[in-house]
Amino acid sequence: DRLMSAFENTEISTFVYYPKSNRVTFSTGAQSLYGFGSEYLNAPTDIAQEIVSEDDRNSFFGMFNLIGEGAPVSVSTFHGKDSEWSCKATLTSVKNAPDGSVIEALGILENYTDVAEAISEKNLYQEELKRYLNALSCGIIQSKKSTNEVVFVNTNALNLLGYSSKQEL
Repeated sequence: DRLMSAFENTEISTFVYYPKSNRVTFSTGAQSLYGFGSEYLNAPTDIAQEIVSEDDRNSFFGMFNLIGEGAPVSVSTFHGKDSEWSCKATLTSVKNAPDGSVIEALGILENYTDVAEAISEKNLYQEELKRYLNALSCGIIQSKKSTNEVVFVNTNALNLLGYSSKQEL
């Protein structure tokens, strides 16, 4: 409880997982930023159904399963079910029973919304650039300077050289 209250006045959102009882409690920061409830008694199932996007649930459940199996650290990146946010959760075992099983694990939530948007924008830009380069009438080949590995070749370059794919170069 003291550890949770230490984070309470920071921008770090936290939660505590109690594997033996499937209970999770969330800090007020996690509640306000992501919409989590204060406590879940059937975790991680209830959390996933209420908050986590369906596409990310396997990763989310995997994070809890690894800690339950005794892993010291487990990580998941997931998106909100009905919102535009994305976060990375790191779950760390902080209290173990004499038999090694996890009694308590501390979770830290990092807001990845801006990172996820930047990656998405970068991917869109790269696809748009590839379409543009493929539409040019000249041949273009891009390679890594250090290894000479071909990383991009447009259709016209392949045609000019008599190849049908980048792998043939």
